[in-house]
Amino acid sequence: IRDLVRSRGLGDVYKRQTLRKGDFLTFKTEPDNPKDPKAVEVYFEDKKIGYIKKGHNEVFFGTQPDRLTMQVKAITNTPSFKELYVKISS
Repeated sequence: IRDLVRSRGLGDVYKRQTLRKGDFLTFKTEPDNPKDPKAVEVYFEDKKIGYIKKGHNEVFFGTQPDRLTMQVKAITNTPSFKELYVKISS
């Protein structure tokens, strides 16, 4: 999975500098999302930090999502754009 869609929550986590490579994240599908019925919300320490990009979220459907784990693989920290790369394992 390449990166998350930026959100206000992700910016807050960056400012606090609490999110680090290797941290585990949690997620939940959001089938009632009007923009994308396959939306996947991502959480760090019970705070929503964003969504998996559309197209990349397919991996969370058709499998048993409770068997998947999500871990921070890398974080880019450029002032103009921040990306979070995650590793999905089963």
